[in-house]
Amino acid sequence: MKIFTSGTRLSKGACALAVAGAVALPLAPVLAENINIAAQNVAAQNVAAGDQATAGASFGWGVRASFLSYNGMPREMTDGAAWDATAKQFTFTPTSTTVSEDGKQVTLQAAGRLWFTGHCAEGQDPETGCALNLTFSNPRVELNLADGTGSLYMTVRTKNYASGKFEGPMEVKMATLSTGTAKQSEKDGVVSISGISANLTADGNHAFSDFYNEGASLDPLSISYNGSAANTPKSAYSVAESYNTGAGVSLPQNTARLGQNHIVHVAPPSFGGDTTYTVLTSSNLKMTDTGVLKAIKGVFAVDADGNRMLVIGSETNKPELYTVTAEGKLVSSGTYSDAELGANTVKAIGYNPANNTWGIVSVDGQGGGKLTIIDASGKATSQALPKPDSIDPQVVNAYSLDEYYGDSFSNNTVTLAPLPDGSFVYAPSTSIYDAAGEKVVQKGHLLHMSSNGVSLVPNSSPAGYDTALPSTLVSPKGYIYRWNNWYGGKVQILKYENGTFSVVRESATLEGFEKTEVATMFLTRAGNVVVVDASGSRLVFMDETLNKVNEVVLSSMRKTDKSGGYNALELPNGDIIYPTSFENPNTYEDQLWLNRLAANSAPEQTPAPEPTKSAEPTVAPTVAPTAEPTKAPEPTVAPTAEPTKP
Repeated sequence: MKIFTSGTRLSKGACALAVAGAVALPLAPVLAENINIAAQNVAAQNVAAGDQATAGASFGWGVRASFLSYNGMPREMTDGAAWDATAKQFTFTPTSTTVSEDGKQVTLQAAGRLWFTGHCAEGQDPETGCALNLTFSNPRVELNLADGTGSLYMTVRTKNYASGKFEGPMEVKMATLSTGTAKQSEKDGVVSISGISANLTADGNHAFSDFYNEGASLDPLSISYNGSAANTPKSAYSVAESYNTGAGVSLPQNTARLGQNHIVHVAPPSFGGDTTYTVLTSSNLKMTDTGVLKAIKGVFAVDADGNRMLVIGSETNKPELYTVTAEGKLVSSGTYSDAELGANTVKAIGYNPANNTWGIVSVDGQGGGKLTIIDASGKATSQALPKPDSIDPQVVNAYSLDEYYGDSFSNNTVTLAPLPDGSFVYAPSTSIYDAAGEKVVQKGHLLHMSSNGVSLVPNSSPAGYDTALPSTLVSPKGYIYRWNNWYGGKVQILKYENGTFSVVRESATLEGFEKTEVATMFLTRAGNVVVVDASGSRLVFMDETLNKVNEVVLSSMRKTDKSGGYNALELPNGDIIYPTSFENPNTYEDQLWLNRLAANSAPEQTPAPEPTKSAEPTVAPTVAPTAEPTKAPEPTVAPTAEPTKP
């Protein structure tokens, strides 16, 4: 059997240039020979096409919604293929099924042909005059329900974008499959499995002229066949609702839990606009409130269990608390009037549950700034940040120290993360150069901050200063995880214990993330670190030193680009909120979506105790709270429970 070999990936821009003939692009590899795939040796029954037992079989697949949005529907659907507008899937006609005696090995062959064309020269034969000329036909699914894995095979014929030459037709292993979050049911002797995750293989990606990347998600599959449902372990999670935030993924937005029943999403202003917020019911991602948040740069922190969110009011330049009402409305509950921030720019806010304190880092753009601590009684105290060259010998002769504590103009998310002893760590995410302004002498440094002072965390800068690692997550045991959601799969681990920092893992690419990236990370109450791999369409559960425990493969995830590092979390009932992005078909902007992964059984863990609440602000709010805040415009794409997935 012949299959595709992987080639050079092309961007949309490269695709357009290739179509126009403006530049010479490297030719993609020619087709290679490969061995045949051996049939599985299982006791089985074969069901021929047209037999009564095949009558209940079905095969549905949507290809990839972003592909359809960009290129349009097929020019032709023939030989048993059709479009189901309700399910938003192409259907194929099953021709045979093979099911093992225990029901755990399933092969379903179907017939049908989809012919896609695009970028066609006017008046020319579409067979020769279209830059995109791609045919999928005769799909076959092979599932191993014992471990939830499988493969999707298609007969493919394609005109390669780079070479302009046709390849195929030939059978290609298009995607690896996972039933980890699929739904299985049996009725009247027919087994139905929906939501089968599909992720491109290297050869499947080559069928798309390497336009995407290996591991990128396709639309989920659904199949049915005659037989008995396999007695397999129940999936830990089920895919539930999705919500379109309406915010482009280039904005450093973030999401957090507020109280037991709501989450809040905050997006900073773009090009002079306003900071906006949206409150969602955590159990179903239904919007309960949205509007303009009068907060500087969208910087915020939350006391999740205490239902409190702290921002810096744009009209008062004071720390201001918000809470979510039982009806899901976000309202102000007052300001901390004695917190003096002056003309400084706020870079980060943090909340530490160990001692119920808030921390605020603000910078003056000249290498200085303030650390403001609001204690459990509501008292605010500020201290000047020390001169950088007094705490960091690497920068004594630096060209400029203006941005040592953070860039005062950038909206990018930086983190003030709580440590178990009540102090904080802060990642400025800046680069400092030598006296000549040419060589980086400090980048990715971490600072230890508390009411007792500020110091440089030793050995916190990645080797070679290759990335800034702005995102930080701290576990209850003091493990500090650092990553950069703009920059591949590198993660650093430090540990804070008895007032001392140590390096557990130098900054390096996580195993299995060589071709993908860390979009964000979060902690579970069971003690796992979960790494969100949006471009690889999976959640990877790891132990405290980032050894893989298991993973949940998901359909239709896409990378979330430069969006903030905190859009994933575990809810008290074990459900998971995770991010992805979908393209707005009207504006072609990639927008951030939030998704709920429902836990199929309650986690075996003790809920966190209710914290002792710190004092509320003693001064009435400068801006009186209202039950109905000023509303922001609705998202460009109206939120739906079941979005069209790319």
